[in-house]
Amino acid sequence: MVCAISQQQTQQDGRRVRAVELQEDTGDAVSGTLVLPFGLQLGRGIILQIDDTAALPFRFSTCIPAGRLVPLKFDGETVAAFREGSTLGVKAQSINARELTFSVSLKGFTAARERLKALVGT
Repeated sequence: MVCAISQQQTQQDGRRVRAVELQEDTGDAVSGTLVLPFGLQLGRGIILQIDDTAALPFRFSTCIPAGRLVPLKFDGETVAAFREGSTLGVKAQSINARELTFSVSLKGFTAARERLKALVGT
């Protein structure tokens, strides 16, 4: 059985803007996938930032009909910052060189992760 925590943001017309899914990994780490919309420069990758902490660069891995995929892996220190933080900022660049910012709320992350850990028995 694979259990995960996830969050999606959609526009008023129901189109997904972004989605993130995280699963338990080894130790205190979590891993998962971020799905972002088309129209972003693949070669530039993205920058993630928890509130005002240091920027974390990530690369796109591929595109699927749902959007562009970014594989994620966060160590225990970063996961601890999730518990203390309020927002995970996602910065990307559009194909016409505009900087785009998406926000992922971290509200409820700790409770969701604790429930996930209970379900998977870690």
